[in-house]
Amino acid sequence: MTFKELLKDRIPPQVFIIIAFVVMLTAGFLAWTILSSGVISVTAPYRGVEVFIDNSRVGASSETGEKISMEVSEGKHQILVSKFGFWPWMQNVEILKKQDLAVQPFLVSKELKPEKISKVVQNDGFIVSNNTYWEVFSLFSEERKIPEGVASMVANMGTEKVKYAEYFPGRTDVLIIAAGTKIFAVDAYLTNPRNYQPIFEGTEPTFVLGINNSIYIKDGETLYHLTGLVP
Repeated sequence: MTFKELLKDRIPPQVFIIIAFVVMLTAGFLAWTILSSGVISVTAPYRGVEVFIDNSRVGASSETGEKISMEVSEGKHQILVSKFGFWPWMQNVEILKKQDLAVQPFLVSKELKPEKISKVVQNDGFIVSNNTYWEVFSLFSEERKIPEGVASMVANMGTEKVKYAEYFPGRTDVLIIAAGTKIFAVDAYLTNPRNYQPIFEGTEPTFVLGINNSIYIKDGETLYHLTGLVP
């Protein structure tokens, strides 16, 4: 009797099936361990944000600040973050072995509607000067310098004709910049790509930060109050 025939006589067929199943599980686990060498973690800026990695939907946030993570292989990956009514945010990254990468995207609404501040108002049937207009206008009359840390970041971007720049509300890695005919939000640090999201377009606009994450915009002699920058 051969050794193979001896095994057949003494070991039930079910045992071979179990052994084969264990071998498959072990091989699969080893392959998964090799391929899943890193983690990408995305902090959602708002509720209802969808996260895609390499064109596959990872999940959606149920609250602001929620972290959505995915194990990925070593190498290059693309992250896309989107929300209905907002400009999308994208970043190409390269994951090293055993690396955990955390990213914090920013999103700007496509439906921002700045409210014009009138020079005059009607009060009891009389047209009078709007004090709010002149109070806001005086903010732009003062000499304003770009904060030192922000100025160095803007200089590294090579952006020309910058009128003013400031940190995006609640962030130190995102800037609001007034340059040329536009006001826009942009990644403060070099990313691939560097995300650009428009806020306002006029003739030669500039801005100051207001309360409750709002901004005041001056475009020529016209003033605007913009809210909703941070929902």
